[in-house]
Amino acid sequence: MAIEPNSFEFNLFYIITIIVIVIKAILIVFLAKKIYDRKKETGKITYGFITSVFVLILCLLVSRILYFYFDFYLTKFDTDKYYTYPPIIVWKIAIFISMLGFANFLFVIDQKVLGFKFKGVFSYAIIIFASIGVLYPVNSEKDFEFISIFFLVANVVAIVIPIVFFYIGTKAVEYRIAAYLVAIGVILYAIGANIINEFIFVIWVDMFGTLRLAVYFLALIFKTSGLILFAYGITDFVKKFTENKI
Repeated sequence: MAIEPNSFEFNLFYIITIIVIVIKAILIVFLAKKIYDRKKETGKITYGFITSVFVLILCLLVSRILYFYFDFYLTKFDTDKYYTYPPIIVWKIAIFISMLGFANFLFVIDQKVLGFKFKGVFSYAIIIFASIGVLYPVNSEKDFEFISIFFLVANVVAIVIPIVFFYIGTKAVEYRIAAYLVAIGVILYAIGANIINEFIFVIWVDMFGTLRLAVYFLALIFKTSGLILFAYGITDFVKKFTENKI
């Protein structure tokens, strides 16, 4: 067991996780207000960047709550329980919900920014790999590490998001800062999400003997800062984009 229940480390991580959940909830309220303000201005609600980000953050919030239940109540960070039932079911649902959020956002980017050039292929790839991970039967630690690879691939596909926004930033000066903030935010969040992927984590432990708590703490910092930059960048980006492109 990496972290003893009711220890200082356990309680500290518990508090930090609660803070992250609250931050995501605040971001949802912030984005909901932006959607409402835009509705007042235009008289209608369009499913564009802000709405897709709202859905993404909502998915990440629900996912984080499920992870919270998985970490602190079902397994208490005992890796021997990760692949048992019902913890594995909760873990699969949590990660699948977060992947749906990213797939949805990528689909909107493809439609609104790239003129549906890729026909939603990146979104479909994420859903396919995430679905394989959810449906694959898990009965051992090796099985758990194996399906973690599928979820890792689904996360890697999302790298197209910062690539697109870096491209926009280099081509359109007026959107540069906002686009770069979005790209950097996604990268930070991706780092935070992937360093705790079990497949990656096992490699960390084998090579460096890294403490699980330290990695989780870094992951929370990366994911929180990434979300804040991402939400702010998208909001600024939408302000500067013409209405017909949103």
